[in-house]
Amino acid sequence: MDHQPIEFLMGDRRGAHLLLRPAELDRPGESGDDWLVTEVVIAAGGFSGRFRAFLRAEELAGFRSRLATLHDELRGEAVLDCTDGWLRVAVSGDGRGGLVARCEATDDPAIDNRLRFVLLLDQSYLPGMIDGLDAILRRYPVAG
Repeated sequence: MDHQPIEFLMGDRRGAHLLLRPAELDRPGESGDDWLVTEVVIAAGGFSGRFRAFLRAEELAGFRSRLATLHDELRGEAVLDCTDGWLRVAVSGDGRGGLVARCEATDDPAIDNRLRFVLLLDQSYLPGMIDGLDAILRRYPVAG
């Protein structure tokens, strides 16, 4: 198995961004399990941090599909709304190549600490975002 880090990057690594780096399946070997232990890294304005979240491959696959549609049409919205409230990302296109990502991250849904932030992007980010999700889904395919 390839052990190169795989990641989804939205934004500029040297500036404002959201980075998802899945490390492993939460319960490897269990039938129907597609929960990924994922390092979430955020830099937005004066805020930066990282935490561990549990995301589902199925949700990432749906987000990837909606991002591909957004890439083709440049208008509409692609939403990632994670089970248990770990992460919500809504990327909206203006029809001219401009994108706004409205994000909310929760480091522990039981405690409910939240960070809301906005990333301003353009269409040139979409291919890399889609490629990042493709790499994650090749390593951790949707269960079933």
